[in-house]
Amino acid sequence: MSPEKDGYKTLVELMPVQGHLVDYRSDEWDFKEGFKYQRRSNLKIRFDRADEEFRVHLKDYAVMLLDSYEWKVSTVSSVIAMMSSILNHAVNGSAYGMFILLDTEDIISSVEAVISHSGSRRSAYSHIMRFIEFIRSSHSIFLPVDLDVISKRMTILSDIYRSRRQHNHHKRIPNAFYDSILQTADRVMRDDSQPFNMRMTAGIVLMNTQLGLRCLEILALEKDCIHEYNCGDGLRRYFTTYNCIKGARADVEVIQIKTICTPLLLETWSYMTELRKQSPYSEQSRFLYTLDIVQKSNKASELPPVNRDTFARQYKMFFGTYLKSEIEQDWKGIDRVKLPIRTDRNLYSIPTIHNFRVHFATSLYAQDFPLDLIESIMSHTPQSNSFDSYYAVDDEEFKTSRRTRQTKGLSGTDTEDEFDTFIETLGE
Repeated sequence: MSPEKDGYKTLVELMPVQGHLVDYRSDEWDFKEGFKYQRRSNLKIRFDRADEEFRVHLKDYAVMLLDSYEWKVSTVSSVIAMMSSILNHAVNGSAYGMFILLDTEDIISSVEAVISHSGSRRSAYSHIMRFIEFIRSSHSIFLPVDLDVISKRMTILSDIYRSRRQHNHHKRIPNAFYDSILQTADRVMRDDSQPFNMRMTAGIVLMNTQLGLRCLEILALEKDCIHEYNCGDGLRRYFTTYNCIKGARADVEVIQIKTICTPLLLETWSYMTELRKQSPYSEQSRFLYTLDIVQKSNKASELPPVNRDTFARQYKMFFGTYLKSEIEQDWKGIDRVKLPIRTDRNLYSIPTIHNFRVHFATSLYAQDFPLDLIESIMSHTPQSNSFDSYYAVDDEEFKTSRRTRQTKGLSGTDTEDEFDTFIETLGE
């Protein structure tokens, strides 16, 4: 949607997206052709579920979110689906049965009826407010909705949401378990007698203790993901780059992010780059994590050769093979799951990739890293308030170690000074 000019609005009929076009007039915007890394169904934005009376307004709102706010396609897809349900319910339940006559009570009753979770209601009220403000300013449609009343309800829900999020925050890995994982992964990776796939999986687990990446980001690490930079003092220093698809938008799918490189990470990466040469498929891939098993051919050569399901199996096999006694225990915050390599029905404590991510973020927080810096390292957006659930601030064990250096490779004055120097290069 372009700005008004001489009293008229100009609609863009075709939107350029990742090398192809999306038809604005269509009731289904399909972005999948432009996204190679993502295979999720929510890369389609559907408007056919919305009543025709306000469908065009939702389309314009979606364009605004994609363009001005630079939101992810998947997020906009979810928002439009939610808004369609709420507005449909509001129109059907309204005394007048018309979109332009919806009032405050119509909106509130519809949100309460359609959305069951308080956190989701908070988000719904936020979008409703933004949508109403948008159509008032851009379409000159003044819905008789009191936004102050909506705002107060959102504030109350926000307080409830924050309280619950703090209480039910994501869990980090208990220190004793975490130390065992570190030591075991390092040992397995270096042991020539162990299977190649287990050594590579151990290496990638070890790397992620130092990076805290999401699953697809780990699999998409490239073999040259670590780079040297010159500070002018003659010392060799390094930083890591990875491809983040969390911020995927209509105009960009992958964002390359610079982050830290600890001594342990550098050593592990160096070992893995040599180890991967033993795989007959290593030369066919630019990605670091390579197995010696044939993978199904990907439609796009840009995709990592190891998919998420294969990695999950290798990951669980690693824990089931080398950390048997640890996973049989009950660890606080670690869910118990079945093992694919065992026929029994027992459940075992295996940390998720997200547990590692939370543990890494918490460790940075324990070392007094500024929140905005942690957000940058974790590729969080400032608006997400992710620290509410990522940092285990209520954990007694964590409180006692608030000012300790818990993350291996992030300890010692030399590393801190090196990291401070690296931070200066982030904007270069």
